[in-house]
Amino acid sequence: MRGRAERDLEPGRLEPVTVAGAPAKGRVLRLVWLVGAVVLLAFYKPWATGSKSPPVSLYQPAAPTPEVSPTPRPTTELDIVAGFCLEPSGWRVYSSERWGGQTVRSWTAMTPISSATGPTDPRIPLIPVVSQAVLAIGFCAPVYGPDKPPPDAVSRLYRLTEITIPGERGTQSEAIAPVRIAPAGRPSFLGAAFAPLTGTSWSDGAYVMRVEGSGYTRWFGIQVEILDRPASS
Repeated sequence: MRGRAERDLEPGRLEPVTVAGAPAKGRVLRLVWLVGAVVLLAFYKPWATGSKSPPVSLYQPAAPTPEVSPTPRPTTELDIVAGFCLEPSGWRVYSSERWGGQTVRSWTAMTPISSATGPTDPRIPLIPVVSQAVLAIGFCAPVYGPDKPPPDAVSRLYRLTEITIPGERGTQSEAIAPVRIAPAGRPSFLGAAFAPLTGTSWSDGAYVMRVEGSGYTRWFGIQVEILDRPASS
């Protein structure tokens, strides 16, 4: 015998099969609503029930690294004279001059002598400084080597003057004390620069410098020559 399904089925034709009816659709919708409610609850209350504060973050900002200030370096003797002497390896005659309305600085290498009979000794080398105006003269000593002055060295300046005595001409010296303009803070055995005795420029003439310390003496001179052309202001 054939059943009803078999009797109604035509050869070569497939009968559709119903997977879920109306009751099954209702159960699926209830499941979707339930899952949505759980998701919303988890979104709005991600911490424990009854707690009114959000959970403490596990992220802790790193404390800023404190800046360490370098230890100040003690001021050296070279620092004292660096502004006008730089760092010479040998003796220099220093001058500040006026040329064409401009202020220029000059360093002239020279070799002093270690002994002399006095400021008028003709063996003392005279270094020429020629300009429209000479605003300062001085010296810069070597900062290292055997010719470096000792720490207790001091400088003395003399002005030479030509004199005439009966039957011959001669030279006399006079100790002078010009104002030191460099270094400004205190004297240094490594260098010095001096302002003119009067006015704004050193006068024509010869000036002899003696740098002397413990077992140490150096002599040298500066020959100042002011050009006839007036200096521009």
